[in-house]
Amino acid sequence: MARRGWLAVVCLAVSLVFGAGPAYAQGGSTTATLSGVVTDNQSGVVPGATVTVKNNATGESVTAVTNASGVWSLPGLSVGTYTVTIALTGFKTAEVKDVRLIGGSTNNIQTKLEVGQFQEVVTVSGGTDLIRAATPTVTSTINSDFITTLPRADRNALSFLIFLPGVTTTGGSRGSTVSGLPQNTINITIDGVSNSNMLQSGDGFFTMVVPRLDAIEEVSMTTATAGADATGAGAVNIRFQTRSGTNRYETSLYTYNQHKKFNTNTFFNALNGLPVPAATNWTYGGRIGGPIVLPGLFDGRGKAFFFFNYEEVYNPIETPRGRTIIRQSALDGNFTYNQSNPTTVNLLALAAANGQVSTYDPTIKGLLEAIRTAAQSTGTITELVTSPNTATFNFLVPNKGVRHNPTQSVTVNITPKHRLQGSYLWQRFNNTPDTLNNADATFPGFPAYGDQGSYRTSGSINLRSTLSSAIVNELVTGWQSSPLGFFDNSDPSMFENQGGFGIGLGFGLTNAHPGNARTPSTRNTRNWTIDNTFSWLKGSHSMSFGANFTRIVDWADDWDNVPAITLGFNTANDPAEGMFTAANFPGSSTGDRTNARALYALLTGRVTSIGGTGRLNEAGTEYIYNGHAIRRERMDDYSFYAQDQWRWKPTLTVTAGLRYQFQLPMQPINSVMSGTTPESACGPSGFGDGPATTTWSARAALPLCVGPSPT
Repeated sequence: MARRGWLAVVCLAVSLVFGAGPAYAQGGSTTATLSGVVTDNQSGVVPGATVTVKNNATGESVTAVTNASGVWSLPGLSVGTYTVTIALTGFKTAEVKDVRLIGGSTNNIQTKLEVGQFQEVVTVSGGTDLIRAATPTVTSTINSDFITTLPRADRNALSFLIFLPGVTTTGGSRGSTVSGLPQNTINITIDGVSNSNMLQSGDGFFTMVVPRLDAIEEVSMTTATAGADATGAGAVNIRFQTRSGTNRYETSLYTYNQHKKFNTNTFFNALNGLPVPAATNWTYGGRIGGPIVLPGLFDGRGKAFFFFNYEEVYNPIETPRGRTIIRQSALDGNFTYNQSNPTTVNLLALAAANGQVSTYDPTIKGLLEAIRTAAQSTGTITELVTSPNTATFNFLVPNKGVRHNPTQSVTVNITPKHRLQGSYLWQRFNNTPDTLNNADATFPGFPAYGDQGSYRTSGSINLRSTLSSAIVNELVTGWQSSPLGFFDNSDPSMFENQGGFGIGLGFGLTNAHPGNARTPSTRNTRNWTIDNTFSWLKGSHSMSFGANFTRIVDWADDWDNVPAITLGFNTANDPAEGMFTAANFPGSSTGDRTNARALYALLTGRVTSIGGTGRLNEAGTEYIYNGHAIRRERMDDYSFYAQDQWRWKPTLTVTAGLRYQFQLPMQPINSVMSGTTPESACGPSGFGDGPATTTWSARAALPLCVGPSPT
C-alpha cells in the first residue's frame, strides 16, 4: 500500500549574533545558508546595502542586497570559511572575517553599520563557528581539520561519529545506534545522495561507499528537530561533504602501516599453541587540488577547481579458526564412551556380526582421511578425554583484502550567477577468502571457499542558480550503485572431493566446505535521486520550497552450486537399528548410543536427506532445479515541502514547515514475484455489479466478484 503523510515542523528560536558554541544545522542539504540583518547605530534597518560573501579558499564571491527590512540571505553556499563585507554609501564598510559554514546549516549575522566614509572599514574577526540559534535543529559537525588529527586503522570517516554525544557503540562501530533509536532510522548521504544500505534496514550505521578520511571536508549528524526539508529521510541524518579544490594548489602524501611485529599474541592463540597472526594494514595515498588551468586556453583561478584523492589499502591478515575433526581411532571404526569407565566398541565389526553394512563409504573415508592429513600440515590438534572420538584442530587462515579508493570533485562557476559542482567516488573491494562471512576453506588446501568482491560508486551533481538578489535555486541529482558478489567465485568443481555434493557430515564434525561456498549470491540495491530547493527572501521571511524524487531499484541473484546431502541415522526405518542396544554397548547411556549411530552412519555414508531448490525463472514459466533466483523490483518515493523562517523581531525567529511524503509500494519488474490486484483476486469469474444496497461500498461503486449462480 502506498504511504502518504504530512509531516509538520513548527518551532521557535531566539536569534543571537555571535559566539562559540556547538554547530547547529538544518535539513539534509550539504550546502549552507548565510543570512543576516543590517541595522544602523539607532537599531534602524538599513535597506540597499551590498553584501559580498567571499570564500577564503577559492576566492569565489556572491553578492546580495538588503531589502526594505534590512534582511539579506544567500542559500546554497559551499562549506568552508568566508569573509563577509557589507557596504553602503554614507556608512563605514563592515567586514566580518573567518565565518565558518557547515553543510546543511542556517547561519545568521547581525551587523551594525556606523556612519562614516565608505572607504573606512570596521573589521570583526569571527574565527569560530556561528551560533545558529535561528533554528532548534541539533547537529554535531566534525570538519577535516579535526578528522586528520586522529589516526584510525580503518580510515573510515563514519567511524569518527562514535565519539559524538548520543552515539552508543557495542562491539564494532557498524553496530552503533544514535539516541537509542533503531538503526533503520539513520539516513547517511554523501554530497546529498543516500549511501545507506537500502536492502537491510537493520544495518543503518554503514555506508555502501566508504567515505575516506582525506577525501572528506566535513561530516555532520543531525539528531533532533530536523527541518521540513529533511524529516522524511530519517530521524537521524548523517551528511558527508567531499573536499573541493581551492584557489591554490595543495597536495598531501600519506602512509599508515600496521604489522604483526608490533603486536603481542592473544590469550587464546597462545593457549592453542598458535603464533602471532599476521595483521598487516598498509594504507597509502595522496590528494591534490587547486584551480583548473590550461595554459593558453583556460585560467580557472577564482572560478573553476578540481580535487582528487587516491587511497590504496593492502590488508593481508590471518584469522584463527577452530575445527572439529574425527580421531584416527574413530575413523578406524572404534567408538569410545563412558568417561568414568572408558569402553570401546568397533562399529564395523558389530555391523558385520549383525549382518549389516560393515564397509566404508569410499567418498566419506577419503574425505575424512584428507581432513586428518590437512590438519597435520599446520596448526595444532588437541585431544581431550571428554571428547574421546573427536579432536579440535586450531590453525590460522590467511586472508588478503585490497581496497582501491579514488575520489574526485570538480567545481565550475559557469557564470557569476550559476555554479556547477560534481563529485564521483569509485571503490573496488576484494577479500580472498571472505573470512568476515566465514566463507574460508574449512581445512588447509581444501578447494571450496568463497570470495567477496564489489564495485561501489556514488556520484552527485549540484547546480546553484542565483535568479535575483532575493531568489536562489539549488538542484541536486545523483546516484549510488554498488554491485556486490558474495562467494560467486565458487563453482561445482570445488565439490568434486565430495562426489559433487555439499555433504553435511554429522557426528559434530566440521564439514569439508563452508556453507556459503555452496550458495553464492550477488546483489545491488541502487538508488537515484533528484532534489530541488527554491529559496525566496521576502521582507522578514526566508522561505524555501522543495521537491524530491527517489527511485530504489533492487536486484539479487541466488543459486546453489550443488545439492546438499545430510548424513545421519533414521531410527524408524534403518535396518541396523537393532544392533544399537544396551547389551551391545554395556554401561552406555541413551546419548552414547545416539552418538554411536551417528558415527556408524558417517562411516558407511547413510543419507537422511538430499536438499535442492526449485527456483522460478525470470519469465515465471517454469521451476529450475537448483537454478538462479533472480529478483528485480523497484520503489519510488516523492516528497514536497515548504518552510518559512520569519524574523518576527531581531531577537525572535519563528520557523514553520510542512512536508508531504508519498511512497509507492515495491513493484516487481520481472515475473518471479507477483502482486494481488482486484482482477487476480476475482479470478476467472471476473467483476460483477453486486447486490443493490445503500451501503457506502455500493455508493462508491466498488467492484464485486461474480459468484456462482444460485440453485
